Amino acid sequence: MSSHQPAEDLASSRPELETFSLVLGGPLYQLLNRAHLGDVTSHLQLRILVLSGICWLPLFVLSAWEGTLFGSGVAVPFLLDIESQSRFLVCVPLLIFAELIVHQRIRGILAQFLERRLIPDHALASFHRAISNAMVWRNSVIAELLLLVLVFSSGYFVRTHTFVLDASAWYSSLRNGQESFSFAGIWFFWISIPITQFLILRWFYRIFIWSRLLW
Repeated sequence: MSSHQPAEDLASSRPELETFSLVLGGPLYQLLNRAHLGDVTSHLQLRILVLSGICWLPLFVLSAWEGTLFGSGVAVPFLLDIESQSRFLVCVPLLIFAELIVHQRIRGILAQFLERRLIPDHALASFHRAISNAMVWRNSVIAELLLLVLVFSSGYFVRTHTFVLDASAWYSSLRNGQESFSFAGIWFFWISIPITQFLILRWFYRIFIWSRLLW
């Protein structure tokens, strides 16, 4: 008879495994929790709608108000900017949806290390310490503040190098050789893009935490 304990039972018998998550923690999670958007399972669709809506809907409304929604007056109207549509309507939802997949599977993966006895007895204390340290890193306020600083400090580079066109677009126009941002462009560069960049960088940070735990 096998002495191996199922991963789910093993995780529930170890408090540090039962509560471990790369997703459920950090200042942004606490903020979403207060807004009743923190539950990764029951509030997933609502969180996708809210964050994608903040990124995309004001751009749609402002572009319509400024007359740059379709092809009149600008070379790149908002609705024909495939990059922006895919960024906010595909990329942002996928970044949020991935939280559910990771949250559901990560504890079972860690439990497999114990179930399959991949961790020697003399290293168990270090293993559980590594899990606790990973949760500390996950909850770090300083880390998320640094991510925000990185996001907004890179804003100038993004505006001047990534979105430079020789023609008018829905987010900017050329007047006497000078680039002028529209209201939609201001929201785009200072709200929508930073939210997307923060979500991406936070996933890189989570990968770093996971790599450090396995190391």
